[in-house]
Amino acid sequence: MRMRATVFFGLALAVAALVFLGGGCSEDEPVRVDEMPPVVQILNPIASDQPIIQVTDSVTIVVAAEDESGIAYVEVWCSFHNDTTATQLGVVDEPDSSGQYRYFWMTAGFDNGAEGVLWATAVDGVGNKGRNPIDTSIRVINSEDVGPPVADFFVVPSQGTVDILFTFDPSPTTDDLADLGEIVVRWDFNGDGIWEIDTTDNKTAQDRVTYQFSAPANYLPKMQAFNDYYPAGSNIAERLLMVTPEFGEPNPPEGQEYLRIPAGVYPLGVVRLGEGQGTSYDNRELVDDTLYVSVSSDFNIDKYEVTNALYVNYLNQARSEGEIEYISQQRIVVNVESQDHLITLDGAASRIRYASEQLGFLVGEEYVQHPVTGVTWRGAHAYASYYGLRLPSEVEWEIAARTNHIDTNLEPRYIYPWVPPDTIDGAFANYRNSGDPFEEEGNQRATTPVGAYNGGYIGSFPTNDAVGPFDTYDQAGNVAEWVNDWYDEAVYQELLDHYLSTGSPKTDPRGPRDGTHKVYRGGSFYSTTDELRITQRRATPPDEVSARLGFRTAHAALN
Repeated sequence: MRMRATVFFGLALAVAALVFLGGGCSEDEPVRVDEMPPVVQILNPIASDQPIIQVTDSVTIVVAAEDESGIAYVEVWCSFHNDTTATQLGVVDEPDSSGQYRYFWMTAGFDNGAEGVLWATAVDGVGNKGRNPIDTSIRVINSEDVGPPVADFFVVPSQGTVDILFTFDPSPTTDDLADLGEIVVRWDFNGDGIWEIDTTDNKTAQDRVTYQFSAPANYLPKMQAFNDYYPAGSNIAERLLMVTPEFGEPNPPEGQEYLRIPAGVYPLGVVRLGEGQGTSYDNRELVDDTLYVSVSSDFNIDKYEVTNALYVNYLNQARSEGEIEYISQQRIVVNVESQDHLITLDGAASRIRYASEQLGFLVGEEYVQHPVTGVTWRGAHAYASYYGLRLPSEVEWEIAARTNHIDTNLEPRYIYPWVPPDTIDGAFANYRNSGDPFEEEGNQRATTPVGAYNGGYIGSFPTNDAVGPFDTYDQAGNVAEWVNDWYDEAVYQELLDHYLSTGSPKTDPRGPRDGTHKVYRGGSFYSTTDELRITQRRATPPDEVSARLGFRTAHAALN
């Protein structure tokens, strides 16, 4: 009985003490117990736009934790994808002066490249535990154990001609930790120290890229790789790549004279300085800033336009070898295999005629040295390829006509190939109503002999020496000239955008890989003086035939 009384008394004292300490709460005011877990957030490292945070050697983990009952301590945890259990990195029981909890973690002892998640928990004064709601994805990097990728690549095909689109594959590149898609690469296809594709283009080691070379040569393309955890780039991998002429070694026919154009940096187009167009310039040739392009290798270009005599020789040789045939009903010449239309011999378009099976193709003696006309782009291309030559690119044609001279639409000084003057009269070029002795009624076939405007006489007609800066003739007047490129109206602007964004001129630019119209440059005997300017750009379908349209050829300078 005494024991029961003692127990009862103890309970009574406990209740009394509880009532006294609780301030005399009644049944309407029950004792409030803290059951809420602390609020926890990792402040560093915290993922922002990065899917995985690199932790290199060490990191200070900063945790914010709050609770009305106070924080007893904070725990920092991690777990890696290959582990079955979590690892407690450390415990922090005192906040810093800002009220945050800091733990300095050194990654030594953890596997290099290990990936996992980092989180924190906090325990309050009454034992409730809270955890941060979003874990931070991490990768452990121990700098002593890592380095840059090992760059490597291969090229398909391993050698080829200038008409081939080469594929560059960097997938042989390796890295201890990064996947191919995490390795950024850059490319210098010409081996000239200019990165045609740089790291800002975001190409990775799993991205194949293509490139077409404009000139035959032995190239040393280069590639470098970068991972996202090592500060330096990889070795520079390189491969020797032999690029040969499209149609074999150049073998120009006797009678063609070539001029060498050196590699270098050259301007294109006309700089727009004001609202006025000036000299009939249009948007196809105007650019808003000085535009430069780079030519990586010397090339040779015809001093003169291809003549009737040269084209007749080609036709007769190709006919004897069974490559072409004359279709008398249509008065055209076609390629036997492809049936491409090469030239029309109807008299209105060309001075060349088909005489007979025995005599083949002929041209009147008085027109032997006139530029060939009536030839399609395919006919110009066929002639060039027969001799291992090619048509000049649009850029090459303009460079040959202007060298390093820059024009503006407000102060044009180098409108024509000759330097100076920037004016023109009938003694400089063959254009509409220029007064030369070959003008015909209606100006339908008013060509003059190639190179006739050389300071001498055409018959009794005096001429000035209208030679270009590289000694070419007739790049203004006589006949307009096919070039190799498909037409792109915005090509100058695209080249300028590249130059301004990269700080480097585009190397060996070409037109689009396909299209509907081929570019022709320079004016003809039917053009006005404004239409003879160097920068005028025009285009027409590749099967077009005209008495005003001829061509000149080019080829790489191999020695």
